[in-house]
Amino acid sequence: MSADAQATVVEPMSVEFKTDVPKGALSQPANRYNQGFRMEK
Repeated sequence: MSADAQATVVEPMSVEFKTDVPKGALSQPANRYNQGFRMEK
């Protein structure tokens, strides 16, 4: 149970951190790409 609890705690933190970084880093490029793609279409 100890290992299970640890994995459960580490997983969310790891996912949160990983999703939080790309969002901020790719926020501008993603928006520019989406706008360009929409304008092209």
